[in-house]
Amino acid sequence: MAIERPSMTATDQRGRLLVAALGFAGLPRPSYDRALHALRAWLDSWADEEHPMIAPALALMVSALMLTGCMSASALRVDVTDAAAFDPRDREVVLLSQTIWDAEIRRTLALRGFTVKRFPATRSIERDVSPSERERFREAEARYGLTVYLGRVIDHCTVNQNVKYGNIVYEVADLRRNIVIATVQQGGGTGRCAWHDDHVFDDLAEALARVWSVK
Repeated sequence: MAIERPSMTATDQRGRLLVAALGFAGLPRPSYDRALHALRAWLDSWADEEHPMIAPALALMVSALMLTGCMSASALRVDVTDAAAFDPRDREVVLLSQTIWDAEIRRTLALRGFTVKRFPATRSIERDVSPSERERFREAEARYGLTVYLGRVIDHCTVNQNVKYGNIVYEVADLRRNIVIATVQQGGGTGRCAWHDDHVFDDLAEALARVWSVK
């Protein structure tokens, strides 16, 4: 005996299309989002046997427009607090933070003439500061330190491991004086995704190189 499966109504189909559009954008299903429930109700009003594809098409189009406005990346911003601290002849920096993109950060900086050290210090130094006192410290491997702050991921590539960040901050410190001398920040993608070619680490490295060259 054949089992008859319940058919999916047009309303259920439109609801699934909305959820699919959100899932494609890498966002969680908004079970309690009143705006999307209102949108779905409006789409249901378009139910028409003569034009069955109008509502599904509108669902995808409107959902895409709503999601795009929430996923914009920040533009390039450069703040230099001490331009005199930059020595164009000294482009050795040490990474003070650890991220999953360290290899790409080093690569893009090396292409702009930087030498990126992996560790802040590799040796310890001891010296007498008084007849009864001796101090020990670790000597910095470079004069400049770079700390990378990754912002929120606002999009995921569906064909590879690249992602899009709302903002990424490069913070440069003068390790001799223990002060921050510049920040460079921008949002964007970590690499190619289908037809989109977005390389935020290249952009940040290029901006940092321009900061280093200005005296």
